[in-house]
Parts: sequence; C-alpha cells; structure tokens
Amino acid sequence: AANQQGDLLRNSGRMEDAIPHYQNAIENMPEFAQAWSNLGIAFAARKQFSKARHYFEKALELNPNLFEATIGMALVHDNAGNFIQAEASYKQALRMRPNSAEVYYNLAWLYQQEKLYEDAVEQYRRAVQLRSDFLQAWANLGLAHKQNNDPGKAIEAYQQALNISPDEGPVYSRLGVVRMKLADYHGAREAYQRALKLGIKNNVIHRDLGVIYIQEGNHSAALSELRISLELDPNDAETHFQVGKLLSKQDDNEKALHHLRQAVRLNRDHTGAHYALGRLLVQRGNDFEGQKMMATFQTLKKYEHKLKARKRDAQLRPRDAETVYKVGLVHLEYGRRPKAIEAFSQSLNRNPGFEAAAAKLRDLERETNQ
Repeated sequence: AANQQGDLLRNSGRMEDAIPHYQNAIENMPEFAQAWSNLGIAFAARKQFSKARHYFEKALELNPNLFEATIGMALVHDNAGNFIQAEASYKQALRMRPNSAEVYYNLAWLYQQEKLYEDAVEQYRRAVQLRSDFLQAWANLGLAHKQNNDPGKAIEAYQQALNISPDEGPVYSRLGVVRMKLADYHGAREAYQRALKLGIKNNVIHRDLGVIYIQEGNHSAALSELRISLELDPNDAETHFQVGKLLSKQDDNEKALHHLRQAVRLNRDHTGAHYALGRLLVQRGNDFEGQKMMATFQTLKKYEHKLKARKRDAQLRPRDAETVYKVGLVHLEYGRRPKAIEAFSQSLNRNPGFEAAAAKLRDLERETNQ
C-alpha cells in the first residue's frame, strides 16, 4: 500500500511527497526491490544522484533484472561522467527490453555527448526504426549527422522530423544551419523564415540571414539582421566579426574596429577576426598593433591546422583514448587549458586506465591550485 501511494504521488509529479511512502515500503518489506528502485527514481528526479545511486544499487542487489533500476544506474553514471559504466547499464537495459526505442535514444544521447557521433547515429536509427514517429530522435539524428560532417543525411532526418510535426520551429532552425553550411542560401532563408514565423528567437538565425543579405549585396538589410542578432546575444563573436567586415567595406572604420576588437575579445581563436582586424589596423597606420594581430593570426592558423589533423584521427578512431588525448595535447600546446581538460577527460572516459591523460589532468589541477 505504501509503495502504491508513492507511485500515485510520483505519477502526479509530487516526488518529494512520494519519498516517505517509498521509505515506509522499504521498512515494511526490505526485500521489495521495486520500492528501492522507486525511491532511487524519486531522488534522481530531484537531481540527488548520490542518494539515488544507493537505492538503485540495493534494488539491483535484490533483483539484478529490474529494468527501472538498471536505467536509473545508467542515468546516475551518466550524470557522474562515468561513460563506460553508463554505456554498460544502457546495454544491459537493452538486453532486458530490446524493443525499447527510449533506451536506444538514451544510449544515442550518451554517445552524442561523448562526441561518438557514428555510434549516436546508429542508436538513433534503431530508435526511429522501432518508433517511426519519435520526433526528438529524428531531430537528434539530424544533429548527429551534422556533427559527423554528413549534412545531406542531416537534412533527410530533419525533414522526417518535420513530416511528423510540421510546425516544429527548432527543427527549422537546425535545418537552416545545415543548409547554410552547404551554401544553400535559398533553402536556409526558407527554413529560417519558417522558424521565425513559428516564434523561434535565435541570434544565429538573424546572423545567418545577415550573411545571406551580404552575399546578395543588400548591405542595409544585412546590417538590420546583424543588429537584431547582437540584441539577442551581444557576446556572439561571429556576429561582431560579420558586422565589422561589413562596416569596413563601407569605410565606417571606427565602428568596424570596435566590432572586430569585440570579436577577438570574445573568441581568442577566431582566425578571421584577427586577420580582418590586423589588416584594418595596418591600413589605418597602426602598424605595431596590426602586425601583432597578424602574428596572432599566423599562430592561430598553425593551431587550427594541427587541431584539424588530430581531430581527423580522433574521428577515424573515436573510441581510441590516445587519439582524443592527442587532441588535448594540441590544445595544451597553444594554451587552451579548458579545451585540453575537456579532451583529457574524454580520453579517460574512453579508457579509465589511461595514465597519460590522468597525469595531465593531475598536473593541470595542481597548476590551477598553486
């Protein structure tokens, strides 16, 4: 009775009220695995994952084949950044329920977060094979294809999502991004305009519409769209770069300098902004600062070249901890510590015993604490 009362409260969204009932159920029936699992679910829903883990583990100790607890452990491991364990739990859940589209979706999302895009694509495909109307799976499949540098298949997946829900504004926005990547400006404009009509407010939409107008030579309309983009996100380096370039073409150099300086301040890795700013400074007689910017541009190009090669290796062998580790080494060589930490952490997720990545993380943590 206590467990059933907890279920009623949980199903109505009253997680906190459900907890004491599940606790009563455990006290009355300590061998009742489902009650332990339900208590874990309630704590997980409140983002109290350390508590949730205890209850899921107890549930699985009592019943190793309890599906809900297995999924719960996957979520706990995922939240803790334990990729290997989360993956294993999802696969165990699929052995229990091989026709669960939702579990394939969750596993795909795990892979997508880990930048294992081919694996993500495979799992999303299984999800939509089981549930052809699975809107979010189609939308995320499109994104995974884009991230895996396959824009054609990304468009196909987005179109499938829109066949299911023709008024899905965020999908039109994503579709516009992919069409921009293909320089399909007509298709991008159509997708973005539909997204805007559906109420999507997104600085990228207006930024890209501005770029389209620049390509068409309509500079007035371009500036209007780019200014809207900056109103929505004043800290978008790419928009400042586009505004700066456009104003420079119009010989409004003071304003152009302002926006280009903002671009390099907001994104220290923006090669185009460093080049455009350096060139404009030299043209205006500020040789010292201009040459300094051009030197930074050259350094960024080398960084970009090395990084591209290492990322290509990592994409070819996405589960190889060493290839991801080498991406981190490039970031570290050029002083990009947060990006290096992210890469070394991902390397350890691939192989928790990879000492080289662990040592780099320890060194970086020690330097941070000094």
